[in-house]
Amino acid sequence: MYALTIERGFGLEEIHPLREGTTKLGRSSANHIVLEGKLVSRFHAEIQRNGHRLTLIDLDSSNGSFVNGVRVGERRLRVGDEIRLGEITMRLRKTQAPPCEERGTEPPRDLMASPSVMVTDVEQDLPLKIEEKISRDEVETLLDTETAFTPETSEQIRRALVAVYEMSSIISTTFEVDELLEKLCHVVLRSIAADSAYVLLSDPRRERFEIQAARHRSGKEVPSPPPISKTIVREVVRCGEAIMTHDAMHDQRFQRGKSVAYYRLHSVLCVPLRSRNKILGVLYVDSQGHEVFTKDDLRLLTVIGNEAGVAIENVRLIEASIQKERLAAIGETIAGMAHYIKNVLAGMRGGGDLLQLGLDTHDEHQIRVGWKIIQNTLETVSDLVFNMLDYSKERKPQFQPCHVNEIVERTLALMAGRFKTSPLRLVRNLADDLPLVALDPPAIERALLNLLTNAIDAIDEEEGGTITVSTARSDDGKYVEIAVADTGCGIEESEIPRIFDLFMSTKGGKGTGIGLAVSHKIVQEHHGEI
Repeated sequence: MYALTIERGFGLEEIHPLREGTTKLGRSSANHIVLEGKLVSRFHAEIQRNGHRLTLIDLDSSNGSFVNGVRVGERRLRVGDEIRLGEITMRLRKTQAPPCEERGTEPPRDLMASPSVMVTDVEQDLPLKIEEKISRDEVETLLDTETAFTPETSEQIRRALVAVYEMSSIISTTFEVDELLEKLCHVVLRSIAADSAYVLLSDPRRERFEIQAARHRSGKEVPSPPPISKTIVREVVRCGEAIMTHDAMHDQRFQRGKSVAYYRLHSVLCVPLRSRNKILGVLYVDSQGHEVFTKDDLRLLTVIGNEAGVAIENVRLIEASIQKERLAAIGETIAGMAHYIKNVLAGMRGGGDLLQLGLDTHDEHQIRVGWKIIQNTLETVSDLVFNMLDYSKERKPQFQPCHVNEIVERTLALMAGRFKTSPLRLVRNLADDLPLVALDPPAIERALLNLLTNAIDAIDEEEGGTITVSTARSDDGKYVEIAVADTGCGIEESEIPRIFDLFMSTKGGKGTGIGLAVSHKIVQEHHGEI
């Protein structure tokens, strides 16, 4: 079997088998071999294979294709040739495994009929002959410092350390199970010369294993249903040991099996994904090559499986903790809302009682007072609903060039009624040299409306006071500022750090504790400060 090997640092080689026909290389994900390099063109080159004849053809790349240091347009390749595409260097190798035969053109009907990729739903099992097993204790000796060092053991340890290093890097930066499993498949195919990698996790509620991630070396989709042996998976889960199988195609027991013949499945490695105290699933890799895998590969995959099992459990714990926090936040929100709505309903009921009393006694003053209370409570409920909607939904601001002063004037117009019916003095101090600013107008109006509402609530309704709304450029000229100041009661110094917390309010029954949290969220979405 011919293959390209790419050095990936730390002595790690990425292996890409070269099939019959054309293999395309480049930066685009549409290539058979994807090369991640700034100097690599989207479709850089291709290798045409016809039996033992392999030819490299440059596809008019920007930075050229090089064979043994010489830039070429087309060149026949020989085993050992060094190929450089952009900054990626690779070498043509030949293994002892014979070239893989092409698959049949149509899968057996029993497999095509299965609509699911769940292992238990694959009607045709792929039983394979078990060649090797590795227990958990045996693999732990791989990194034992007392193990005698030989060239063979040194290479085993190096590969294991590289795999552990990669897994550690993934574990420290990945906090979702799906993303973790995708990266796990990538590490496996970089470390072992397999065609495909699958991650199967148990579903306790349905008492079966389901494929949660799958990846083919070429980047193409894996078959559906997948060529997975339930026998092997069950054996790995039952005994908790890693298993290697070879040559199902040449096993007399399985030569009549339609699935085995279609998939031309020759070699399989399967290892448990073990957490601290249970098996979460299995890591399953296969190849169409004859005797592609060695016991060292099985040991290495077991090391990766051990790391992955603990990582999966940790990520699940993180997800469970986040879900718990979400549920706690929902409970806190419901409690806060219920308390506030209860107060609003009490006010509305009192206003209704005064209104009814005025109607019964034909007292116009009582009617006006009762109706005013009902109006105020309706405004309060309206503000509450809009603030909760703004706070809860994830949204991207719809930016457009805006005159800040126009947004301020529109917001003040919405508050005109409250200023007319109270002893408040409004002062405008709006700069006339402001540039256009990219804003989401409705969102900024909502944030400013909350600040104005707080200012009005902070001023004694009988004594009155002054509210000043200002706009200006910041001192460094990089920002436009909107300021709302009032002569009201203010906030205790000790409460300042908490004013943007949800349901934090110093206004007693008059406040929801939502307005400033919403304003803070809106300003953050605009990459500003409040």
